[in-house]
Formats: sequence, structure tokens, C-alpha cells
Amino acid sequence: MEMNIIQSHIYRGDRIEKVESDLPVYVRSCGHLYNIDIKRYICNAYGRDDYQIFFIVKGCLYVGEENIPVPAGSIKIFKPGEPLIYGRNANEGTEYYWIHFSGPDAKKLLESVDLYDKSCYYDMKFTEFMPVIYKMLSEIRLKRMNFEMQCMCYFIELLNSISRANSNTEYNDGDYKELF
Repeated sequence: MEMNIIQSHIYRGDRIEKVESDLPVYVRSCGHLYNIDIKRYICNAYGRDDYQIFFIVKGCLYVGEENIPVPAGSIKIFKPGEPLIYGRNANEGTEYYWIHFSGPDAKKLLESVDLYDKSCYYDMKFTEFMPVIYKMLSEIRLKRMNFEMQCMCYFIELLNSISRANSNTEYNDGDYKELF
């Protein structure tokens, strides 16, 4: 089995990591790993200077020194400066998407959609999230006019969708009829 990686970065010169923007929140990079048949662990005790969010689609991501399993259907968020310790085992068919993001209002945005206090969210349905992630991958890869702003808009849409899916609020689709 071969390893497939689809990723997009916003480059500044020849560097990836030191992306800065005037936007309140911006996507630094995003990607998709699938058909992974090798064991790999990342251990950065000092973390990164940005946020990283994982969407585990298949298999399992193991986080922390204790190798806590984060199963398929889960979302894991690493905050800036938080130890970045995660990995995957061989032959589990692990597949995930990731997004690195930052900006002066990143924390405020996560708080506003109730996604800051916890680092893991379970039993998520990814069907509505994937098209938005693909749009971000495409925008960063093609780098069309105002792509950074478009990525920010998609990212806000994505976080809002996650927040709604994570809430315990039930909605009746027929309620909208009362508005008209």
C-alpha cells in the first residue's frame, strides 16, 4: 500500500512556517493523509506557534505521551505552545485531514463557536465538513486573487459547522416556515 498525501501551503519566499497575514484568522496550510501503512510519531514538547486541527476519518490518531486513542469520527485541536505529540500505527488504515491556522483573533473565534475549552470532539459526521476542506485545499493550491480571505471564510464556515454538529440542540426543519 502506498502513502498518499495531498497538501497545500501558503508560501512566503521559500518558507512555509512563517506565514503572516493581516487577516484576523488565516489558514497556514492544510492537507489530507490516506493509505498510510507506516508507523509515525511526532513529538514536539514545545508545540508550534499556531493551532492545528485534525479530522480523523479512518483508523486512529494517538495523542500525548500516554498514546490516548482518538478514533475515526473525531476532531483533535492542538493549541499554540501545547506539546505536539501524536502518531499513527502501521496497518490501521489511518486517514485524516489537518489544518494549521493562526491570527490575532484565532482564540476568540474558537471561543465564539465553543471549540476552545476542549481539545477533542467525538462522534462527528464529516460529510458536511469535507467539501469545505477541499475548497480550502484548492484555494491554497491555486492561489487565486484573494485566496487567503476566501480560505478564512471557508474556515469560519467549517468551525461553525463543527460547533453546530457538536451542540446538543435539536432543530426541526419545518421551523423555517414560520419565518415566511
